[in-house]
Amino acid sequence: MSQSRETRKTTTVVVGSSAGGSDAVERLLADLPTGAGIRLLVVQHMLASFTRRFAERLDAASDYDVREARVTDSVGVDEAVVARGDTNMRAVGEDETDAGVLNLELGGGSQSPRPSVDVTMSTVADVAEGSVVGVVLSGMGSDGVRGVRAVKRAGGVTVAQDEETCGVFGMPRRAIESGNVDHVLPRDAIPGFVRKTAEEEGEVEDGGADCVTKQENSGKADEITKETTDG
Repeated sequence: MSQSRETRKTTTVVVGSSAGGSDAVERLLADLPTGAGIRLLVVQHMLASFTRRFAERLDAASDYDVREARVTDSVGVDEAVVARGDTNMRAVGEDETDAGVLNLELGGGSQSPRPSVDVTMSTVADVAEGSVVGVVLSGMGSDGVRGVRAVKRAGGVTVAQDEETCGVFGMPRRAIESGNVDHVLPRDAIPGFVRKTAEEEGEVEDGGADCVTKQENSGKADEITKETTDG
């Protein structure tokens, strides 16, 4: 290897869903292979008494190491964390000592719903190195609209589930109407698209290539989180 600190880019995938979306989340993780440099953050609108069980279900269905997020946590390649019910999962920065590991924190907030797709997507877009993919699956309401906007601002890729395969086409519809969704896909096509994107974006590159993008987007997460809290 050369002296230019060449590394394989990590792809961070943030998945948001609500009503009718839990099966789509399970299908995504079950059909998404490990070994592609992917780390996943799942935000499912669900009561706190069920999110641990949901994480265990995803862990059993997929090759990823899946768990419910802890108060102070991290996620690495080939791992997935599920936001705990009634808390927001925020990305706080890349781990300085462990390459490919993104540090996380859980906290409250006055906004509804909680956990918030907007909060997780926007903070990931702000601090994650490598590529970011934001996925909005079946659900009611508009959570995810600010999140996909943040991902687009950071140069990431956004996906929404199509109406035909959605149980509830509320969240995907609002995200699409915002003009910040790159691809509208049926449920079963999303895993393959995410894998292909990770493979294309994760080719070896000179370390530090994302520094300008991250500087330009510094502070956007705080702005979006505030909008979510106030709105």
